[in-house]
Amino acid sequence: MKDNSSAFNSSIYDSKISAVLPYYTEYNKQILDLAKAKLADSESLAIARWKNYMLAHGRTEEQTKNHMKRRGTELFPITIEEHIKILKEIGFTSVDLLWGSYLQAGFFAIK
Repeated sequence: MKDNSSAFNSSIYDSKISAVLPYYTEYNKQILDLAKAKLADSESLAIARWKNYMLAHGRTEEQTKNHMKRRGTELFPITIEEHIKILKEIGFTSVDLLWGSYLQAGFFAIK
């Protein structure tokens, strides 16, 4: 299939990268969604994607609903910017976002 003007067939690339990075397709969707979202919409988009992820991985609608009800009552998430600010306030001199997915993030920090 000639699907682009490069020397490579993108479907071959996609199948090979998916074999190495099993969550490549999902991660790619998340990045595209976030790039399209307005800043105000990004949290609702992340919540909707998290709900769909739970449903796709065996949680029932009721379990998912109960989990989501915990947000703001048992779970109090903060933004990436707030995480970085707190890490710097407690003495980390170098703080970077290592990865982000759905409503989770990992940081690399040096004290």
